[in-house]
Amino acid sequence: MIFVYASWIDAINKRLSGWSSTTTLYGILEDNSSTYSPNHEHLTVQQAMTAGFVEVSASGYVRGRVPSKETDIVDNELQLLGGTLNFGIIESGKTIKGMMIAAQLGSSINLQIDTPVLYVNGGDFPITTDGRQVFVSFTDNIFIKFICSTTPAP
Repeated sequence: MIFVYASWIDAINKRLSGWSSTTTLYGILEDNSSTYSPNHEHLTVQQAMTAGFVEVSASGYVRGRVPSKETDIVDNELQLLGGTLNFGIIESGKTIKGMMIAAQLGSSINLQIDTPVLYVNGGDFPITTDGRQVFVSFTDNIFIKFICSTTPAP
């Protein structure tokens, strides 16, 4: 499942965020103990954490940055592209349930104001760490596709 947060779309509309080389987007890995269910009412990363999102806590873990943010339009689909996220060399035995991508809105990461962009679980999640480098990438580097159409949705 990939869940896109309304708060991020709102931040784009207010020109506080976007998907470009000037926007800092970062990934937060979700611990297996998390009880989180994504919700459009979560306007900040802190609100998601208060609602049960538990960040991985492990030796070697770092929040991954989304590199090479670009957009493309293919067959009336707006595609948000990005490179592979690197979360460091995480100690063995940690189970990662999912991942949240967040947009940094200030001069540094601040969970009180940073807005969640998308939440991902399923697919290759959960994964269990084995003491090696942990990377997360998306098929063909496509994070999100939006269908562009002049026909209203049913």
